[in-house]
Amino acid sequence: LTLDALGVCGGDCLEDYDGDGICDEFSGACFGAEEITYFGHSYELIEIGEQCWFKDNLRTPYFNDGTEISLTLDDNDWYWTTQPAYCYYNDSEVNISDHGFIYNGPALLSELNVCPTGWHIPSDGEFIELEIVAGMNPDEVYSPGWRGMTGNGGTSGPGYVLKSTSLWD
Repeated sequence: LTLDALGVCGGDCLEDYDGDGICDEFSGACFGAEEITYFGHSYELIEIGEQCWFKDNLRTPYFNDGTEISLTLDDNDWYWTTQPAYCYYNDSEVNISDHGFIYNGPALLSELNVCPTGWHIPSDGEFIELEIVAGMNPDEVYSPGWRGMTGNGGTSGPGYVLKSTSLWD
């Protein structure tokens, strides 16, 4: 006999995702959730393969502990800063609803974590898994540089498959 997720010998509970000692019946990568609210903004969730992703780009000026991230609009400051920072696409607030925020490396790599508790910036391995699910040839996923731009001028690769169906000129 084996222990189930609640530690019951021979039990039938498959998962206790939140650790509350009650068997969770949710299944799938997003555990039955359709959205998550983080610092006042609701993000729709989407299951792609065995992974759960935000449908929209992140748009928070805070790390998950509430520490503020600096807004940097000057290109020179953005280039030279070694501190966590974010900016807007084309330096314009009107682009927030369509594109979220753009974060620099120090913000993404900070131990403070820009993502909600329990979430993280995807690793290259997680992106590789996403690319394969979206149709990229597994032999190509380990290629350096631009990858996934296959067929019809890039209109059949993973980037094309995953892109939004709106906001494209």
